[in-house]
Amino acid sequence: MGRWVFPVSPEEEIGSNELDQRAGNAVPTSEVLRANDSTEKSGELTERERLLRRVELARARTAKMTVALDSGNELERMAAVVEMLQSMTPENWLDLRHAFFLQTVESGRMHNEEFILFMKQAGAVGGQEVMKQLWSERKVQDTRWALEGWAADDPDAAIAWMEGQASDQQVRMLWGSMIDGVAQSDPEKAFGMLESLPVSQREEFLGNAVEKAIQASGTDVVAEIFEESLLRIRESGEGQGDGYVAAFFKELNQHKLHQATVEKGEGMKNYGWGGGNKGDEYTEWLQKYDAENLLEPMDLFHAAKLHDSPENAMEWVLGFENTTQSEGMESMIKLGVGEWNRGDPEGLDAWLAANKDHQLHDAIMSGRDSARSSGVKKIIELLK
Repeated sequence: MGRWVFPVSPEEEIGSNELDQRAGNAVPTSEVLRANDSTEKSGELTERERLLRRVELARARTAKMTVALDSGNELERMAAVVEMLQSMTPENWLDLRHAFFLQTVESGRMHNEEFILFMKQAGAVGGQEVMKQLWSERKVQDTRWALEGWAADDPDAAIAWMEGQASDQQVRMLWGSMIDGVAQSDPEKAFGMLESLPVSQREEFLGNAVEKAIQASGTDVVAEIFEESLLRIRESGEGQGDGYVAAFFKELNQHKLHQATVEKGEGMKNYGWGGGNKGDEYTEWLQKYDAENLLEPMDLFHAAKLHDSPENAMEWVLGFENTTQSEGMESMIKLGVGEWNRGDPEGLDAWLAANKDHQLHDAIMSGRDSARSSGVKKIIELLK
């Protein structure tokens, strides 16, 4: 049935009046609970009375969290849960967790998103004691969430705890959650931790770390960290870190491309956005890493769509001297020409007629013919 935690602070907030009312008369209100706490601290209660008061408080917390979880409206439920989490302390987190267990046992509700948020907050407020409790229960996934929350709130303390577990190989398996948490509060330190790992392990944790760091600090900060990592690894004689730099670039590139694509989208135009330059920044950023051989032809294919016309896109692509020599460039050109043909076939024909001496003329013509041949084949298949 769970475990009650007895120590209670008189300053502890139990929850809002609304949650009190919804919990009904089955449990004491916040005002009564705080008054009970005060009476207990004043020394006016016997030992048995103090014990009963503490059990009453624990039941009240569980009941109020249960009320918060009861709503069928996702927004209302999450808002109520967040309110309860703001009153979480190292002493009461197990009482609040018990409400999640009761919800599952009594109604089958899971509340996965709320529980993940709960566990991260528990790690943030309870730190090492929460970790000990969860690990003693062998709740590995809960421990991961709690460690991420702790590392995001107090990275130095979480790192020190992890380093003290060196003899426990199972605890060391939580390293990815540690890095995810640190990435949210100190991304530079998080990527430094990644670089300190064996080469074979770096890429395993990289994707989540980039995601968490960008969500907390933005792409510009992570791009600066990437540049520093690239220089450090190059100077160390490690080459590109056996794929680490390339993998880091790929993860970061996806976010920067999305950033530029959203700016160019109809949603921003409809809102009246007219002064952005993320597309220009992104294409310049790509050009910077052409010489590092970090780009793939498909990177150019996606970025080329940011240009105002297919002609400008093709001219821009030609500026990437290294990447245009890569294997797979021909397939990228065919894809680009295929989109050009679908959007403006007359314009494509006009460009080919006017640029017969262009170095990509034959490749673009081949792409056009292939696209049109494919289109005819599809029509024939549909008519069969």
